[in-house]
Amino acid sequence: MQNLDVVQYLSDYYTKELSDSALETYLGTLDDIPADLLDLAAKELIKTGHPFMPRVSELRKVAGEIKRASGYEQVDPLKLIPGAAQTEADLDERYGTREEHRDAVKAMEDNHDH
Repeated sequence: MQNLDVVQYLSDYYTKELSDSALETYLGTLDDIPADLLDLAAKELIKTGHPFMPRVSELRKVAGEIKRASGYEQVDPLKLIPGAAQTEADLDERYGTREEHRDAVKAMEDNHDH
């Protein structure tokens, strides 16, 4: 899901057609909020009976409240994949360093030559 998807479903839910410039304004002023957090904020406004299409400031406010209250941290998609390596250090730990690979290849070549 992207911020565009969130703004579009809000527009649909509140039956508020947004002009191209209004859509650009929403997206341009919400671009620093991760889509999953913006989605939570939008759903919170809907659940609590917000009566009209939320303004950017309202979405930002609720997103900030959710972030502070929950200790929200942006989800790294790789963390959702069991066993996925996260960093170069994780790769090194799992598969060995480049130097270890070079040494292993050299050792295999040396053994093959003998």
